[in-house]
Amino acid sequence: MNKSRKAIATIITLLMCLGILAACGGDGGGGPAPVAPSVVPQVPASPVAPDAEGSIAAPAPADPTAVYRDHIDMIIDNNNIAVINPFNPASQATSTQWVFTMIHDRLIERNETTGEFVSFLATDWSTDDYQTFIFDLRDDVYFHSGEKFTAEDVKYTIEYANEHGIGSPANAQWRLVETVNVISPTRVEVILEQVFVDFFHNISISASSIVSKAAMEADTETGPYIGSGPYMIDHFEPNDYVRMVRNDNYWNDNLNIVTPTVTFRFVPEMSARTIRMQTGESQLSHGTSADDVALFQADPDNFQVFPHTYATLQGYSMNMSDPLLSDKNLRFAIMHATDRAEISIMAAGEWCAPITQDQGGGTVWGYATEFRNNNIPMLEFDQDLAREYLAASSYDGEEIEIAAAIITNIRAAQALQQQLAAVGINTRIAEFDSPGLSAYMMNPESPTQLVFISLTMNSGAGSMRNLIYPGAVQNTRMQYNNPEVTEILDRATGELDTNARRDLYMRLQEIVAEDPPFLQTYWRINAVVAAEGIGGVRLNSDNLQTDMRQMYQIIGYE
Repeated sequence: MNKSRKAIATIITLLMCLGILAACGGDGGGGPAPVAPSVVPQVPASPVAPDAEGSIAAPAPADPTAVYRDHIDMIIDNNNIAVINPFNPASQATSTQWVFTMIHDRLIERNETTGEFVSFLATDWSTDDYQTFIFDLRDDVYFHSGEKFTAEDVKYTIEYANEHGIGSPANAQWRLVETVNVISPTRVEVILEQVFVDFFHNISISASSIVSKAAMEADTETGPYIGSGPYMIDHFEPNDYVRMVRNDNYWNDNLNIVTPTVTFRFVPEMSARTIRMQTGESQLSHGTSADDVALFQADPDNFQVFPHTYATLQGYSMNMSDPLLSDKNLRFAIMHATDRAEISIMAAGEWCAPITQDQGGGTVWGYATEFRNNNIPMLEFDQDLAREYLAASSYDGEEIEIAAAIITNIRAAQALQQQLAAVGINTRIAEFDSPGLSAYMMNPESPTQLVFISLTMNSGAGSMRNLIYPGAVQNTRMQYNNPEVTEILDRATGELDTNARRDLYMRLQEIVAEDPPFLQTYWRINAVVAAEGIGGVRLNSDNLQTDMRQMYQIIGYE
């Protein structure tokens, strides 16, 4: 590659990236500007993460001499892709949601930086009461099968999610829908069971993908593969890889889809991930071991390393239905015995951000989630206080099981085990891979009492409902059930006044802090390793919405 051209290309890419950041990101939508909801302005109520938009988000430069790689092989995170079906509970994995974004479209999408909803399959939307919604739809969209997208597909998607997808990501977003009325092929009315102010947010994420009615009725197993998105499924090996090919008839010209084929690959061994990147077999890795990041940082001519801070809560959940951990004194003993700084170093070294008072240290809340209460005091590491709580508890030397999967959480569990032993709490560690841990937690007979885990909260405060509401969508093993908190969650979802809703969520966090089921240990910063020339990747703080649709790699210039 000509060095002067390479330098110019690098400068152009950086300038474009800075331009995008300054402009708060592109909307990624199509059609006319959205119509704002008539009751509550949908804007963030607290700042989003400063690195919510990754610095490899810039789209492919408008340089006709650029030569792009025909195929990009990407190593996904630590979650294998078992199924590609938003109606299947097994599709909760982060990487599976990334596939949905590649092959499907949603009614609307959300610009995470600005908090604005932008048009996608819907050109216009409105509500007067946040219970009845009208969506006007595009008339120029076709599914991969050639079938034209209409309001019937929206109706089918919602009804199928609620009839056949109980416990699935799709059902989690559509479950409050009571009735769907097709007004015309390009207009649909959606009526909820109750007022729900977070409905727009729910339906803007990848799990709310609109599927083809015709494809689903033909084959419910492969029907979910048929979307209207910029990529089509070419080949899928469950728990191994999925290869996608570009949809050259894609309707949305606002997205610059450059790469003809893309593979999302699960590589279970950390060392194998590093080797694939070093040998050029893969060009992007979302799951590089923190131990190996320095290898790529030391080779800036060939690799880029980008920090990706997650909004997810990183720490351990405590099973409040367990006879031992139902004792609040024991839980406080465990938490005060926890040296979070030591755990973060053991787990991820420099690739984590410490929990601080002004970054939600005392609450159970997402890094970039609205209405976070930073006034709740942190639980400090204090072994003497831990021993006092332990003495006041019913604990009598029993062994407590700590479950964990992936290397960072296993290391964190090992560090916690030593810390708890220092104050007289006996533990054992049960190690799993990610699918194994999920299955273990879903088994009511499993004895797990503590679990090192990542809990997903997105930018909307209503996502807390998925963690602590009775029968929560996410299997967190906390078994949290506080009637006062449940009442607040119910009230907040129907509260149209932003300030009143903020007050409810602030109070909710205070109540949870008084009887906590979870302790955050650190904010996870993932090291995303990319080959030189990779771009077009949006690293959203809500990791489920990480977006590879416009991914490319420049390999030279003509």
